[in-house]
Amino acid sequence: MGDLNNRKILKGLIDKNEKVYRSIYKKVFPLILDYVSCNSGTYQDAEDVFQDAMLEVLRKIRNHDLTLTCSFTTFFWEICRRVWLKELRKRKIASKDVNFYQESTDHIKFDTDQERKQIELFLKHIKNLSKNCQKVLILHFQKTDLDQITIIMGYNSLQTCQDKKYRCKKRLMELIIKDPEYIKLKYELFIID
Repeated sequence: MGDLNNRKILKGLIDKNEKVYRSIYKKVFPLILDYVSCNSGTYQDAEDVFQDAMLEVLRKIRNHDLTLTCSFTTFFWEICRRVWLKELRKRKIASKDVNFYQESTDHIKFDTDQERKQIELFLKHIKNLSKNCQKVLILHFQKTDLDQITIIMGYNSLQTCQDKKYRCKKRLMELIIKDPEYIKLKYELFIID
């Protein structure tokens, strides 16, 4: 941000000065990208972190809740770091839920061989969905309230969550139905000994 001091930066943010935003992005985003990339993140994650941190700064400015005791770059970097760590904690919790469903079925007692095969087929194909779809469906199958899923996943609305759940379930069913094992299971259900 070169010659911009804290006061000019804050004024620029209040005034929605594009030059100030670009300057912050140019200076801080490479640092965020390196940090996020080194900590299991992607370029898109880094962009999301930057945006979330900027929104937090703007909220603090609007609420007159911002007192800088260091350079703006240091302050903004710290907010970005906290945003990413929070996201990682959220992902770790969700990944534990996903891992529960990805475990072997050897330790589970099934009533029938058919039931075991159905569960194995489900586990086989849920792994092929995106991480977000896996999380949404696992939460759904755990009977988590849709409002809670919306919050956990960070969706903007209940409708967005419902749409995502519908698309994920549809995709999972498409994968299962195309599997030759599904056809075999379906056929076996109609054969009477």
